[in-house]
Amino acid sequence: KNETEYALTLLEMFTHLHDSHINIVGKTMGNFFGRARPPFLCSMIEGKPVIYRILDPKVKKKGTIMVGDIILKMDGQDIFERINQYTKFLPASTPQAKMWTVFFYLFLGPENSTLTLSVRGSNEQIRVVKLTRKRAHMWKSWDYREGDIYKFISKDIGYADLHRLQRIKVDEMYEKFKNTKAIIFDLR
Repeated sequence: KNETEYALTLLEMFTHLHDSHINIVGKTMGNFFGRARPPFLCSMIEGKPVIYRILDPKVKKKGTIMVGDIILKMDGQDIFERINQYTKFLPASTPQAKMWTVFFYLFLGPENSTLTLSVRGSNEQIRVVKLTRKRAHMWKSWDYREGDIYKFISKDIGYADLHRLQRIKVDEMYEKFKNTKAIIFDLR
């Protein structure tokens, strides 16, 4: 009936190809899914949607949500019902890629909109939290790795995070690892 319905029909068809590289981008899908993210990242851990990273230091300090919180509801709807609604529109090559994609899109919404979550914390208490979606959180979600950019993971194996390694530090990294048996170059 309209551009959004057409795009969603294509996405639903694309899911049958089981290819993570297929997507529809642009204004239509941006308006449908949203372009702003709440201040956290979530992943399926032991069959439960768990918050694993807080993107906003103010939210982290406030303790509104915490790493390890299990999401039970989103805007009053059971989280698994919402996940199922999204899976039919998000193509992916593996079940793991599907869940990553679902969690990338699931919590998006308009800039400054409010997301209401029911979460269960480590103390088993259920609490309702309200979070503001921001476009700025979207960019923070991509630069998620912390710690040493390059390091020894054993006496004979070096590790280098190529996502964060600056060109000016490459020679220094090779000098540090010149006597190793192997170097792991992380390209994620």
